[in-house]
Amino acid sequence: MGVTSDSLVKKLRGPRARLVRPFAERAAAVERLVRPYGAQRVTVVALEDPLAPVERAEFDAIVVSKDTQHTAETINARRQARGLPSLKVVVVPLLLAYDGKPISATRILLGEIDEAGKPVQKSIQASRPRKNASPKHGRPTGKKAARKRARGRSEARTGSRAGGPRARR
Repeated sequence: MGVTSDSLVKKLRGPRARLVRPFAERAAAVERLVRPYGAQRVTVVALEDPLAPVERAEFDAIVVSKDTQHTAETINARRQARGLPSLKVVVVPLLLAYDGKPISATRILLGEIDEAGKPVQKSIQASRPRKNASPKHGRPTGKKAARKRARGRSEARTGSRAGGPRARR
């Protein structure tokens, strides 16, 4: 069974790669997942290239979602061109999160959902509004802030500060 290597994760995810668990942890999770189904028949290997199954004669199946089924078809076409048998393509349905959107590594890494598709609890600090912030716009309120905003709007209308108090200096 192929699991994306750390170097391929860096290549595919860029700066977000630091949020992905290390290969050893992900490989161990796959082994735990397949153990009830006969883990002795499964060998976990690191994939250094998204099309690595093209060259791996020992692979006999590929598990994909509907979104990545085209990749499996590409792999099979290249395998046939090299004289290797086609992989059995197993298309699995996408699991949906609480909001009806697919559970994805990206959404988990961004902290939108957990691995079960449930919303991530935000900390109390993160959910508190800023002090002196209006609830609608999240910007400072009060007389001083209102004067600044009004001054900015009038300057935008006239296109100049020529008539403002600082112009007389």
